[in-house]
Amino acid sequence: MTLFNQEFMIRATKESQYAATITTEINTRIADLGRGSNFSEDIFEEVVPQSLVQENIDSYIRGIYTDVPFSVDGKEQIEKNLDEKIQAYADEKGYDLTEENTKQAVQTFKDAAVSSFDQFIEIPYILTYGRKVMAYSNTLTLFMILCGALFLILFIGVIYLTSRWRHQIFRYIAYTLGGSGLMLLTLPAIIYFSRTIDRLGITSQSMYRFLITYLNDFVLTFIKWGGVVIMIAIICWFISEGMRKKVARSKN
Repeated sequence: MTLFNQEFMIRATKESQYAATITTEINTRIADLGRGSNFSEDIFEEVVPQSLVQENIDSYIRGIYTDVPFSVDGKEQIEKNLDEKIQAYADEKGYDLTEENTKQAVQTFKDAAVSSFDQFIEIPYILTYGRKVMAYSNTLTLFMILCGALFLILFIGVIYLTSRWRHQIFRYIAYTLGGSGLMLLTLPAIIYFSRTIDRLGITSQSMYRFLITYLNDFVLTFIKWGGVVIMIAIICWFISEGMRKKVARSKN
C-alpha cells in the first residue's frame, strides 16, 4: 500500500515536482558541458523535456519493484535535440561542423550529455533501497496475516468468555480499536509535527524534495488510518453506551 507499492513512490515524485527539478538540473549539467566545449550555455536550456524525464523515472521505479531490467528511453530524442541546437548555433556563428576534429568534439559532447541524463535517472541508492524493501515484502505480508489471524482469534475468545451482554462486546471493540488507533497515530504524529524528516541532510535539492515528500506521505498514511480507527472506536463506544442504557431502562 505504501513502501511496497510502486505507484506510491511514483506519486511522491509527482507531488514533489521531482521530474521538474531533475529536468532543470539535467539541462544545467548539459549547458555546463556545452560551455566546456566552447558552446554558449543558453542554447541548451531545453534540450531534455520534462515529459521524457517523468516517463523514465516512472519506468525506472516500476523496474525496481517488478525486477524488470530498465533501459533509459529517449536517448535518440536527446541527441536529435542536441544536433538541431548545435547546427542552429553553428549556422548563426558561421562555424564549420564538417571538420573531423569538430565532429569528434561534438560527438564527445553529445555522449557526455546523454551519459549525464542516464546518471540523473538511474540513481543507485533508490535501486538499492527498492530491492531491500521488496526483499522483505513477502515476509512482512505473511507476518501481518499471522498477527491479524492471531489477534482475531484471541479477541473472539475474550469476548466469548467474558461477555454476557452485547453492549459489552461493542465496549471491548471500542477499547481495542482505540488502543490500536493510538498506537498507529501517536509516534507518526510526533515525527510528522516535529518536522524531523524535513531536517534530513541531503545536498541534492531534487532528491531532498522527493525523499521528504515520500517519507512524509508514508508517515501521514499511519496518521490517517490511526484517525479512522479511532473514529470507529468512538462510534462503537457510543453504540455500547446506547445499548447499555437501553438494558438499564428495561430492568427498571
